[in-house]
Amino acid sequence: MVTELGIIQIGNAAHLAGLVFGVLVAEVCIRRQRFVSAVCGLTLMFSLSVMVLVWCPWSVTWLGIRAYDAHAAENYPLAIREYTRILEINPQNAWALINRSYAHLGLNDIDAADADRQAALIIDPLIEQ
Repeated sequence: MVTELGIIQIGNAAHLAGLVFGVLVAEVCIRRQRFVSAVCGLTLMFSLSVMVLVWCPWSVTWLGIRAYDAHAAENYPLAIREYTRILEINPQNAWALINRSYAHLGLNDIDAADADRQAALIIDPLIEQ
């Protein structure tokens, strides 16, 4: 975003986070002028870094694990919601489509299951093998 605005050339969010982290560490270790603010900032950055280990709803992998777990527990409505969230991020995800199809079958929704199965087979004709 800062690159697009022409403020400073930074490749991605990880580079920006590294820059901010470095500035905060310098404030704490070297300058000691804004010690409390810098420590709060570092604490926030650390907390956010750890948070994504348990909550990461923008990640297809994280959503896939939640969807699969719900599906395995026969919680088909939740599984369908999670597979749908994956498809909102990546509409060409054949794995999510075929598994959502199976979840629809678990709810005896044959029409929705068939539609998802057909869509998955268009994307990956070998998905069921």
